[in-house]
Amino acid sequence: MPTYAKLPMMVITVESLPGCEKERLINGDVSIERELVATRIEESKEGSVCPKAQVIRLLGRAEEIGPQISAVLFEQAIRAADFSPESLACLLEAPWKIPTEEYETKKDLRNTCTFTIDPTSATDLDDALSIEKVSEKVFRIGVHIANVSRFVLPDTTLDREARIQSTSVYIPQHKLPMLPPELSEEACSLVSGEDMLAFTITWDIDDTGNITVRSIGRSVIHSCCKLSYDDFDLKDVVDSLKSLHGITKKMREIRLRNGAFWIETPKLVFLLDESGNPNDSFLGPMSMKLKEFQEFCRKRGLELDALDLRGRDDEWAHYGLSIPLYTHFTSPLRRYADIIVHNIGCTLLSATVRYGVPASEVVSEVAAYCNERKRASKHAEQSVENIYLSALLKNKEVMFSDARVLRVGSTFMTFYINKFAIERRIYFGEVEGLTIEWTETTGTLVLNALKTKPS
Repeated sequence: MPTYAKLPMMVITVESLPGCEKERLINGDVSIERELVATRIEESKEGSVCPKAQVIRLLGRAEEIGPQISAVLFEQAIRAADFSPESLACLLEAPWKIPTEEYETKKDLRNTCTFTIDPTSATDLDDALSIEKVSEKVFRIGVHIANVSRFVLPDTTLDREARIQSTSVYIPQHKLPMLPPELSEEACSLVSGEDMLAFTITWDIDDTGNITVRSIGRSVIHSCCKLSYDDFDLKDVVDSLKSLHGITKKMREIRLRNGAFWIETPKLVFLLDESGNPNDSFLGPMSMKLKEFQEFCRKRGLELDALDLRGRDDEWAHYGLSIPLYTHFTSPLRRYADIIVHNIGCTLLSATVRYGVPASEVVSEVAAYCNERKRASKHAEQSVENIYLSALLKNKEVMFSDARVLRVGSTFMTFYINKFAIERRIYFGEVEGLTIEWTETTGTLVLNALKTKPS
């Protein structure tokens, strides 16, 4: 039986089964009916209700979390296996140290107070920050991004595998990295206490938030510490953060005046027991379908222009930030599109073709593929969250949560459950003692619950 209702039932012949599974079936092992398998449709005749399929991979017991996750990753074509030997052969010999000649061609920022701010569990540190006081009213803010393009050269096996994966995938208890850990957690990660290669962008910003000077170049940095979102107490860093926070507030005020807006999307997080099963969860993201919201506004006399905002070759602006030019750049350890931008930047800065500038047609194709892979990874992450949520709810008899009504109709109500970050629908006919009054023109609903005395 397919895991998706839109797929047809399939016929798998006993002869096509792997040897061990065939033996289980012949011996009458009924537990085989609960096995998850990946299949490929081999033959589908016109008019046939059930196409013939071939088992290509055994995933495990359907009721177990591990096989369910394997099924999700397989469906979304996300690599769960180790990196190939050919890809690992592209790595520089470990432990890697910056060659002496590299110091001579890079801007030396090792004496600048630089730090990273990431979750406590983070190991792939893409970016670091710094702030220096230039004059009484001017600060120099630096954003330092791991120089991944120094290690991932175009058209190598490592580059091709990174492009296929396109993004790192994060699910409970697992991280499926785009790049080998030897790069993403060691040679490229901006760990504290080590000299690291970086792409550095600096801005001189005055106390009103105006940018007076900009620069970009390759550098060597030395992060003084890794801060977490929980706590820190280093005086130099605290002073830097206070200054940075003041300038950030000014910059945010300017963006908001120009039409920027912020969308907060908290993530559903699970607490797992020693066996890897969920025993609690935290608040996750809220969702509202645009078409439903547009209809909601229309019934109240409000016109919402729901334009198609997919990327165009002649549009470089970021709508949410309200800025005219925007590009990926800050996450090359986990996002392939950023590596492409770094390669182009390296070529422009060094005036060489070592890193390569792909043709615009190639960039468009890679960008479209990266977007498709991003959607696949988000779908996989959401599906895995649903697997853990299902396991959590099975272990609970009753759970209470606040909910928000998203949509109402003449026979149903759709609502968002805050605690579990999920959207569900109930039908009024299934609720005993409930009467309704529905006004179609305004989409107004009145519910009346009849109280019954206990017998």
